Amino acid sequence: MTLKERLQNLAPLAQELEHYREMCKRMGGIADENGNFNEGMKGWLDRIDRYLAELEYFDGLMDVCEKKAACRMVIRLKYYEGLTWEQVSRKMHYSDAHVRRLRDQAIGRLEEAQRWEQMDIDDVEGA
Repeated sequence: MTLKERLQNLAPLAQELEHYREMCKRMGGIADENGNFNEGMKGWLDRIDRYLAELEYFDGLMDVCEKKAACRMVIRLKYYEGLTWEQVSRKMHYSDAHVRRLRDQAIGRLEEAQRWEQMDIDDVEGA
């Protein structure tokens, strides 16, 4: 899966997380009186773990965008929060085209960070 595809999967995971959070409120909890999770909630907890792992991974990679706050903001709004391009550009007060250029720059930086990370892993495994 490409970096861009992984980013695109974050917003649906966040929406699903919110859906389950609302379900828990309506159900009054996710476990029975013995502390055992019901079957539906086990899947939900697995999805939360996956979502949090993805966020942690991208937050680590996003450090390369630290000096470019606008790039970082585009990634957060578009992929973490799931806003449309129109909403992102309106929120940032930039044109649609400029927001997409910022996204391209950010993804380029993230891909570069990912390559460096992979090189470090390969070096450790080769040692």
